[in-house]
Amino acid sequence: MSKPLPSPRFANRRRWHSERRTRGESGLQAVPEPSLPPAADRYRGLFENSPISLWEEDFSECKTYLDELTRSGIDDLRGYLRENPDEVQRCASLVVVVDVNAATLELLECDSKERLLGRLPIIFRKASYDIFLEELLALAEGKTVFEKDVVNHTFRGKKIEVRVRLTLAPGHEQSWSKVFVSLTDITELKRTQAELSKLAQLDTLTGLPNRYTFDDRLEREAIRAARRDQSVAVLMLDIDHFKDVNDLFGHPVGDAFLVKVAERLSHGLRSLDTVARLGGDEFAVLQTEAGQPESTASLAQRLISILEQPFEVEGYTITSSASVGVAIGKAGEIDPRQLIRQADMALYRAKQRGRGTFRFYGEEMDQEIRERLTLSRDLRLAIDNDELFVEFQPQIELVSGRVAGVEALLRWRHPEYGLVSPGRFIPIAENNGFIVPLGDWVLRAACEGFQRLRKAAGGGELKLAVNLSAVQVRVPQFAGTVLGILESTGVPPQALELEMTESLLMQPTAQLKANLEQLHSNGIRFAIDDFGTGYSSMNYLRHSWVHRLKIDRSFLQQVEEDPSDAAIVTAVIALGNKLGLKVLAEGVEREGQLEFLHRHGCDEAQGYYLGRPTSVAELSRRLAGR
Repeated sequence: MSKPLPSPRFANRRRWHSERRTRGESGLQAVPEPSLPPAADRYRGLFENSPISLWEEDFSECKTYLDELTRSGIDDLRGYLRENPDEVQRCASLVVVVDVNAATLELLECDSKERLLGRLPIIFRKASYDIFLEELLALAEGKTVFEKDVVNHTFRGKKIEVRVRLTLAPGHEQSWSKVFVSLTDITELKRTQAELSKLAQLDTLTGLPNRYTFDDRLEREAIRAARRDQSVAVLMLDIDHFKDVNDLFGHPVGDAFLVKVAERLSHGLRSLDTVARLGGDEFAVLQTEAGQPESTASLAQRLISILEQPFEVEGYTITSSASVGVAIGKAGEIDPRQLIRQADMALYRAKQRGRGTFRFYGEEMDQEIRERLTLSRDLRLAIDNDELFVEFQPQIELVSGRVAGVEALLRWRHPEYGLVSPGRFIPIAENNGFIVPLGDWVLRAACEGFQRLRKAAGGGELKLAVNLSAVQVRVPQFAGTVLGILESTGVPPQALELEMTESLLMQPTAQLKANLEQLHSNGIRFAIDDFGTGYSSMNYLRHSWVHRLKIDRSFLQQVEEDPSDAAIVTAVIALGNKLGLKVLAEGVEREGQLEFLHRHGCDEAQGYYLGRPTSVAELSRRLAGR
């Protein structure tokens, strides 16, 4: 300070303060209270009977002393008090409690007024230097209200949190000679706020940080990494086929499984790193000080490996795998939102590549995701713009060589990208909710084209195979829609064969069963597509409505040279024969493959060697000429 404060007139403050008290047989007694101004009398009853904890403090001597200190100016006083805690304690010694109400005694667990009256208000003062300093500064600056939250203990040692509010007593507005102190118990409020804060930051199921907390930590790490010239990595992790766990074992088991996944992921990280659950079966990992990409790749592989080990969950053994997308933010170039988006795109690529693996983000992924967004938008307009069409591929009976049926295959001629593979746009349609109207359109177009083919074939026993999406079959009105299309196009139900994957049959919801049973009762048949590439369980083969097995083309590629592929194909054919099911092999591209199938008793085949997918007009000419 520029100059020292003058010495107060009260040289012997301790003696001066002690003269304010009277001592009786029971010790310290209350200072005789001066008569209240008449205007304040009406507040006395309110004070004594208030359910809020209230007490009165006599500030007159403290105010007089503070005025002496304030003569050099409030700015000097503020600095002086902050630098001299002993002076603040001396000010506190000039304040005494002159009255308390019953609510105060109850809150502080005090058995009598005498333990408070005439004494220093030490419960909230000596242990709270900063609190009283703020009160003094408020007093010196002429403020009429002061409020602060305080943590302290009652007379019985119970920890409480209270909101302390000081206001001038009626009739003392100008002098600050008397102050009302109100105490509000906020212990439960603070506890509730702490719980809410915890809920806002943590995932309620696993206890891991949630998306909000993960984003916050990533923001802070990005700033820190920029200062230290370091990199950070974000790994987005998704449990493969988690929906099957819920469908097979129930949601409680699924939740317990996610808890165990969270535990394994937490144990597989350094203390510097963070794992969060973003929702559902999606987790995110923040790797700080990422260093070289090899270390991040090693982390991704380690996380995949620890999740491949079987889980024991409530009496069930669950085997899982995980896909991971990785994005690395270089020092000084880290955009947290973009990093998460890039990791998400890499995760999508990992799932496309067969799951159970990891992929890094690259520039080509950004182009791919933009293309997917364009396709998603344009697909909804494709029907009206007459961009969709159906081609038919013949299915040949191997014993007779005749065309036994045709498979309807959807095609999309995009104005910008040309012919788009169904493998690209069907998953998009399933994700954006367009698969149901698209599936209805395909079935109707296939049935209309099939009628022309039947006519060209002379009305023989030709069958029509159409692929189904898992989303379609779970729609309540699906069976009615199929029967309605058959009726309007004139296709006999016995001529239609709907193809489903094994994974679809492993998720037997009540609605799916109801739809399949209704269609089967009307004569429609079902085939299991890509047989052998799905689940090992074959309980679904017991269903009477399963009519045909379709061997996946991947088993035929090396069937002439690879003993393993040959064994699988012959086993499927034998299984079908034993169960009374027809067997059809897909992807026949060479004469040797065809001879192998014929030699081992396969019923039917299709592939480029036997006939490419073609238009109704071209196939009609072929059928008419036999």
